Formats: sequence, structure tokens, C-alpha cells
Amino acid sequence: MSRGHEACRSELSTAASRRASCAQPETLAKLISYVVEMPADDDTHNRQFKYPFVASEVLASDVPSVRDALLAPERALVQPLLALLSQPPPLPTVLAGYCSKVIVALYKGNSEQF
Repeated sequence: MSRGHEACRSELSTAASRRASCAQPETLAKLISYVVEMPADDDTHNRQFKYPFVASEVLASDVPSVRDALLAPERALVQPLLALLSQPPPLPTVLAGYCSKVIVALYKGNSEQF
């Protein structure tokens, strides 16, 4: 096997490992918390802006293991996302946007299970 093929295989293996770790219930719960919990004024810049954005990107990604774990009925991980949108107005605008992005991606990825 050539050096390029070996490097490619190694990268694919690492990427698969990262995707699998994202589908762990504890990791998903933490990512969801970044999307639905308003950061405090004294939180770091990363906690206020970067973490919610990155979390929404991961949760809205088209990775079957993440989507299946989020929609698994026994875990009820999607409930905090729906609860944010059912709060009385005014909703936190940025968080509502991230949350709706995740919900739309889940619905588009598997409308029957949603």
C-alpha cells in the first residue's frame, strides 16, 4: 500500500472515531446544553459564541450515528431543543436560531422518526 493510501486510511479511521465519540449520550447532552442554555454575561467569549455555534453545527450534521442517538426515544435528547422553542417570548434570538437549525436538520434527515 502506498504512503498516500496509508495516510488516507489513518485519517478516515480518526474521523470515524471522532464521529463515534460525538454520538455518546454525555457528549450530546453537553452539546445540547450549549445550544439551549443562555450563557452568563461573565462567561468566556468561547462559551458565549463559539461553543453554541460549533455545537449546533455538530448536532445538525448529517452523521447518522449522531442523528440516531438524538432521536432515540429512550434518551429523550431532543426534548430540551423542543422545550427552548416552546418558552414564552421573548426567546433568546441566537439560541433559538441554533436550536431551530438542529431541529430542521433532524427532521430533514429522518422525518419518520422525528
